[in-house]
Formats: sequence, structure tokens, C-alpha cells
Amino acid sequence: MVIARMGLTAASPQFSSKLRIFGPDGGQICLAQSNGYVNFMELVCSLNASGIYTLIAGDHFGSGQGAYAIHLQRTTSPANATPINLGDSLTGVIANIPELDAYTFSGIAGNQAKVTMTRTSGGVGPKFRVFRPNGTELCKAEAIGSPAQTVCILDATGTYVILAGDLGGTATGHYTLTLQAF
Repeated sequence: MVIARMGLTAASPQFSSKLRIFGPDGGQICLAQSNGYVNFMELVCSLNASGIYTLIAGDHFGSGQGAYAIHLQRTTSPANATPINLGDSLTGVIANIPELDAYTFSGIAGNQAKVTMTRTSGGVGPKFRVFRPNGTELCKAEAIGSPAQTVCILDATGTYVILAGDLGGTATGHYTLTLQAF
């Protein structure tokens, strides 16, 4: 599974966002689109075959224009992941919209993990998701203010992934991510 995020970098969006993912056979497998001007769009997509996929971003109606940024991340074996252990508290920064920071930790089925994301500067609205070793979402938390916090009951043994970012996908700033046994 992958998460594709599109954030408009102009203050006033001039197009209706659209994200599409096409499979190795050329067929469209996932779609997210807006019918009006929005600053942020997210698409969660299961990739079911081996091969090369294509991500296309643009205007839903094909006539708008504007500057945007794209972020793509896997929910298993994420790129540029930082290991985090139970008891750790790490600092991070969302430097670009619509960035997601990736963390990995080892978990044992039946254990509980408390995850907390706290804004320390900037406009980041804390949002994170925890993914099982098979890439499916286990739990999540988000907060307009700060902190975002939840307790996840681990239901498999293996490597879990935490993807942390801004709730609205359009803010940057620093945060602290804490992982505790519960």
C-alpha cells in the first residue's frame, strides 16, 4: 500500500486537485479528486501486482494551473525511515508540504504501544498513522492543537511503521514523536 499526497504551494489554489495511480498493465487502480479548489489531497492505494506504477497529479478538469508538491510513501518498508524504540522520544520536522516522516519499530503481538506526536514549533497540526507489518492501518491520531495521542494494541509480530505529518497537509514545523510501552 502507498500514500500519495499533493499540496498546493500557492496561497490561492487555481485548480481542483486530482491524483491517479495506474498499475503495471496501464489500468487506473486508484483515484482521488476534488470538485472545487483545495490546498491538499491524499490518496491511499493498494498495489496488488509487481511492476512499475504511474502516479499522475493535476487538475481535475484539465484547465487549471498552479504550483504543487507531491509526496509518496510506502506503508511497508518505507523510504528514509528512522528507527524508533519503545521509550524513545525523537524530534522531527515537516520541512515541506505535504511531507510524511516515516518511523519503524519492532512489535510483538498482544503488546500495546502508546504513540504521541507533539508540535514544538510552526503550524504543524499533529497527525500520525501506525501500520501493521502487512502495511494495513492499525490505528491513528490527529489533533488541531497538540498533542495527538493514542494507544495501539499490536496484533502481529514484526516491523510496524509510523507515518507522521501535518493534519491539513499544508503546514510545516517541528514536532516530537514519543513511543512508549503501555
